[in-house]
Amino acid sequence: MLEYLGLADSVCRHFRHSAVEPNDLRQVAYLGLAKAIARFDTNTGQDIAAFAVPTIRGEIKQYLRDCTWAIRPPRALYDLSVTVTLTAAALAQSLGEQPGVGQLALATGRKHSSVREAMACERCRRLVSIDVPITQSNRRSEALEALLGETAGDYESVELDAMLREALRDLSDRQRRLVRLRFYDDLTQIEMARKLGVSQVQVSRELTRALMRLRASLEEVGVTEMPAA
Repeated sequence: MLEYLGLADSVCRHFRHSAVEPNDLRQVAYLGLAKAIARFDTNTGQDIAAFAVPTIRGEIKQYLRDCTWAIRPPRALYDLSVTVTLTAAALAQSLGEQPGVGQLALATGRKHSSVREAMACERCRRLVSIDVPITQSNRRSEALEALLGETAGDYESVELDAMLREALRDLSDRQRRLVRLRFYDDLTQIEMARKLGVSQVQVSRELTRALMRLRASLEEVGVTEMPAA
């Protein structure tokens, strides 16, 4: 096995742009080499190097996929991210600058959106502490925690509001106006009648019909409590 360690090192160099320590990557490659030698059948007449390289490469890829991601991406996206990373390194060396999305898309034969997604996927490798300082051009440096939104506590109210808005779509324009005047503008039925130029009795009847229709829509989604007209 010792005479093929250089082969394993050579395969490792193809993954030198990964975020893994070189020594860790080398150990994984040596493990792949050991597995290849254990499975190699000398009676096939196949060259051991040709047999070992795919096994070593597969062992490294599996390690990178399973052990180096804080949030593990889908297999297809992971494979593309590896391809984009290696292609970017090769292009940077030949061009003398970091390639753009368009150049990477042309080189890999993938869509611009896919390349962007693969590049964003790389950020899933490590989680960022909310205590890390974030520097912005127009404000002083502060911890990431200070820029995060607060957790909403009244989820039930938000959910009810969304269901109510959906139920209001079942009403006519006039009925929605009556509901808005009564419950959003907080007008009395007499004030509504004056505003609309009708009698208070008409307002009462139309508002009652509107609320009955609204109640029926809300009961279909499990809401049973409704305000009085």
